Amino acid sequence: MLRRLLVPAILCLAVLLIGATASAQMPITQADRPGQGTPPEVIPKGTMQVEAGVEFCRQTDGDEPDTGTLTAPDLLLRIALVDRVELRLEAEGFLYQIRDGAGDRALGSDFSLATKAELWQQRGLLPFTGLLVTLGFPVGSAPVTSDGFDPTIAGLYQWSLGEKTALSVNTIFSVPTQGSDDSRRIFQFGPTLTLDRQITERLGAFVEYYGEIKTRGVADEHSLDGGFTLLIARRRLQLDLSAGGGLNDAAPDWFVSAGLSIRFQAPWAR
Repeated sequence: MLRRLLVPAILCLAVLLIGATASAQMPITQADRPGQGTPPEVIPKGTMQVEAGVEFCRQTDGDEPDTGTLTAPDLLLRIALVDRVELRLEAEGFLYQIRDGAGDRALGSDFSLATKAELWQQRGLLPFTGLLVTLGFPVGSAPVTSDGFDPTIAGLYQWSLGEKTALSVNTIFSVPTQGSDDSRRIFQFGPTLTLDRQITERLGAFVEYYGEIKTRGVADEHSLDGGFTLLIARRRLQLDLSAGGGLNDAAPDWFVSAGLSIRFQAPWAR
């Protein structure tokens, strides 16, 4: 148990220290949080971006105790060494589960390494397009780890619908394992559809559908969410607040999330 908690703890601490000691110098144009979809935009060469938050999710399932899960710090570290490509490290971190009629428990999550690349800008009806390739590492606690090295590839598409509105679509393909008690792999397709609106220069809003369509008899999940973003500190810090809920029984009942994103010049680029 200690070993599975140690790796997420080290990753989370390292990213928090980077964010705390660096001075923000670059304005944020678009962060990956909040929401489930990922825009195709890559951060500029020579910059780093830390995105973090806290989420509470409620899940009821006939086969398991009704569970509320508090997740923090839900970290994403983005690093751009060259133009139009970024490296990414992501980990939910710690999950505290409050289970009705069962013992509460503190767990450590898996983490993933990824690369995101911009392929081309929007040209008429052809969208701004990117590609995200991810590999998950099974370092989390037994109740939540996938227990396998899980590859994912996602096509990222975005259409500008004027100066203040954008429509984004993700097509996500993965073959995740099913946990320490089930060594099967399934094929999973994860579509997302996100509508973003810039209300003012600093305040934005979004609404989104996302799903997980699965094979081998595993129940599909369909959900909606939405929320707001606010740029402060000379547009170098973004705050966000979002909430959502499931459209079917397999999806989580509801969740609320709050977080922040900060961009800064990388130490080697100064």
